[in-house]
Amino acid sequence: MLEERNRTRDPEKLSFIFEGKALEDLREIAEREGKELDEVIESALGLKKWALDVKEDGGQVIVRRKRAEDKELVL
Repeated sequence: MLEERNRTRDPEKLSFIFEGKALEDLREIAEREGKELDEVIESALGLKKWALDVKEDGGQVIVRRKRAEDKELVL
């Protein structure tokens, strides 16, 4: 899906400064998923947009963990 979107639009170069815990978390996620940093950011943005779309449509995003109470993701 991301590749299809990238083919239809010219990429735009953006710069961000990450430091401290945010940078550590970004690197950890990239390492755990075997992805590049920009891929992690694109994936996170896609997830955030999806969650906002669900919320705006009157839905909820629920997180269910083993042996734990369900939690609603509040945006």
